[in-house]
Amino acid sequence: PPAIINLDDDDDDDDNNGDDLGKSIYIAKAVSPVEVRPQWEEIDEYFNPANNEYMKKEVDLDGTMQFIYQQTNSETDLDPFDPKLQEAFLEKMDFMSYIEELGTCCMVNKVQPLAKGMIETVNDVKFSVTKKIGEGTFGTVYSAKNLNTGEQVAMKQERPANLWEYYICLELRARINHDEILPGLMSVDYAIVGNNASVLVSQFSRFGNILDVANLIKRVTTKNIDEFIAMIITTQILSIIDHLHSCMIIHADIKPDNFLLMSPINMQSNIPCVQLIDFGVSIDLKLFPKGTTFKKIVTTECFTCIEMLERRPWTYQPDLYGVAGTTHVMLFGKYMEVQKDIINWNIKARMPRYFRKSMWDNYFVTMLNVRDCNEMPNLQTLRGMLLAEIEENDKYIRDKVNEFNQALLSA
Repeated sequence: PPAIINLDDDDDDDDNNGDDLGKSIYIAKAVSPVEVRPQWEEIDEYFNPANNEYMKKEVDLDGTMQFIYQQTNSETDLDPFDPKLQEAFLEKMDFMSYIEELGTCCMVNKVQPLAKGMIETVNDVKFSVTKKIGEGTFGTVYSAKNLNTGEQVAMKQERPANLWEYYICLELRARINHDEILPGLMSVDYAIVGNNASVLVSQFSRFGNILDVANLIKRVTTKNIDEFIAMIITTQILSIIDHLHSCMIIHADIKPDNFLLMSPINMQSNIPCVQLIDFGVSIDLKLFPKGTTFKKIVTTECFTCIEMLERRPWTYQPDLYGVAGTTHVMLFGKYMEVQKDIINWNIKARMPRYFRKSMWDNYFVTMLNVRDCNEMPNLQTLRGMLLAEIEENDKYIRDKVNEFNQALLSA
């Protein structure tokens, strides 16, 4: 992905300047040092890859069921992000026995740390690790080549193993039967699961995430992403999230970093050009008693939803807030900050004069002001509002799409 660069001018419009817009996304990334293969204490001189069978954990199913009941029926302490609760859910459904039968999953005792030049094998498919492309709190992502097909892939390594994200991604494929929307949701195509760590293999994006793309566009054009391009991408995101929520899964970490641009925009296709990734903290509402709401507060800067700020119960609201925040980043090149007027919460940023102000006001007010957990906004209605604006400006938009795609392909 293109490096993030530092540009001082946020926009050429007087209405789009000032500190009220929030923290800029155009901040230089720290340069990564020379890649060094991690040293894991469990991979020592006595490690023998030929004798590396997965060791199944003994499960006390009665104890697991009791723990789940206590946690999911707690009025005060219910934490849907608790790794112990996630583990208990997986034990209850005997997830390990399920993935053991998958031809796309390889189970071992010890996963070795990935490094450039390594060859990893999942059953009869070989992957050659190319380089490290990302690192975060929960893991490290490498690019690799599928030696059977020549396809470039992403390999996400986590220690300890991230079985929950694997479960959520498999469930999405089972619950959503809309073929055109599935490319908009991360798929785990292959997995290596060990007692110590995991490697999930998914599609690679040559363009990076929405932050990477915003920085590329800024570098090429000296402007933020065009309003109509942001509109097109937002319609795709709304469709992805609507399908996600229809199968009772909350992503719970929606932000521009977690949307990859998989291809240039194609106005003739119903397949989204963006893909939602990183399901490691997602919530499967089907595993909780009907009507469950949450009060857990997450303090991610710029992505704490209104319900958490006001100490109110929530379900899907963090996702709606994250979608609004992602649109905001595209439009303004700044992370979203919110404020409350007499009645509603709204964004602090002032709209440039040429923006479709009434439409965007409606969009942000709707996404930020959810009455309660029983009355979610209709995302298809919002999407229809944006699509109507797109259709009305078809010729202008076609030119903007061409400019956007050319900028992408110039990188």
